[in-house]
Amino acid sequence: WRCLRALFVIWLPLSGSQPTTSPFDAADRQLLEALYHNNNGPHWLRNGGWLSSDVCTWDGVGCTANGTHLETLELANNNLTGTLPAFTAWHALTDLDLRSNSLSGSVPDVQSLPVLYSLLLGGNKDMDGPIPDRYHLAFRLPPAAFVACVFAYVSLCCVAVMWALLLP
Repeated sequence: WRCLRALFVIWLPLSGSQPTTSPFDAADRQLLEALYHNNNGPHWLRNGGWLSSDVCTWDGVGCTANGTHLETLELANNNLTGTLPAFTAWHALTDLDLRSNSLSGSVPDVQSLPVLYSLLLGGNKDMDGPIPDRYHLAFRLPPAAFVACVFAYVSLCCVAVMWALLLP
């Protein structure tokens, strides 16, 4: 019994230890909070967890494996309104899906997002401005496909195109 009790005493402090992870990036969080406050966040259809302490549990937010940066943001069909902030802080962002909301204003500049390969903004009829050309996003993609954004009539449409179709 003494041996078991000694093992229990050693195990007990270890069982409550927290994994060592770095905190979520403050600039990433600040930009997400600005998006929430400036784009109708309290009235989004899916806003669970937003503004809680753990950003990685917020609806539509995907974090990097170590939980320190925003990797994906999927808020399609979610009742976002207003204009979008500049996305310059999201250096780990790979996928941005804001389709079918009521967003307006200029398409955000994504030139500073080094790993972005999917930009979906279709269905936001009041957006305007330059869109990254397909080659800007294409060089970051896996060889299978790339995403190109083009204006079609008044609305912004993003079209996935198989990379193989573009080869001679």
